[in-house]
Amino acid sequence: MPKFTYEIDGDSIIITGVDAIPENGELIIPDEIDGYPVRGIGSLALAYHPDLVKVRLPDVEYEDLPFTIGDLAFQHCSSLEEIRLPNFYDLSEWAFEDCPSLIININGDTPSEIDPNDPDYKNVDGVIFSSDGTVLLSYPSDRTDSSYTIPDGVDTISSFAFFKNNYLTSVNMPSSIQFIDDKAFCKCSKLDDIYFPRNHCVTLGGPTCVHPHPLLHIPNGSDLDIESHDYVDSYYIDKD
Repeated sequence: MPKFTYEIDGDSIIITGVDAIPENGELIIPDEIDGYPVRGIGSLALAYHPDLVKVRLPDVEYEDLPFTIGDLAFQHCSSLEEIRLPNFYDLSEWAFEDCPSLIININGDTPSEIDPNDPDYKNVDGVIFSSDGTVLLSYPSDRTDSSYTIPDGVDTISSFAFFKNNYLTSVNMPSSIQFIDDKAFCKCSKLDDIYFPRNHCVTLGGPTCVHPHPLLHIPNGSDLDIESHDYVDSYYIDKD
């Protein structure tokens, strides 16, 4: 069991450090330590742990106060892939500075299973859409094409739609696209370029719509509206 250091803040505590990361790389922050509820992670508290892979935070509200994560709390945790945030939290802007592999799960959101034979969906060569064809729900993770052009008529790409496809290097957006949900291109390790249409505005639904970070090609006359949390500056943008 890892041993945490902490400081007392009123009737609760803030984590200030840990002696070691478990061998499996997963660090579980307990609900309480020595009888005090854990209410936050302090500045630089868990920084510089290259062996940290996954973090699970307590999801226990204390006196209607958010769980806080301080400045640079996880700085330079280069192997950190996933952190599960509680429902009610307050996150510092630079909490995850230099965590290139990180995916942030809020209340443990994960990809949902979609049956390609379900008649409520539209299956086009293994790509699953809503029945009316306006929402792209799932692209096969084992499909080996290096490029994909999303068909016209699609206005939304759902969360985890392209999850863990490690073959795509480029994606072309249709003129109908309006919204890309957070984590839509989560863990697409070879995706380098996403091309957007001209004279168009597209909304990105969070800080990790595309992850890792391909180049977003935005033509003149087009724009992105990013519904991003202000703790992550996630996007590399090329204004063509």
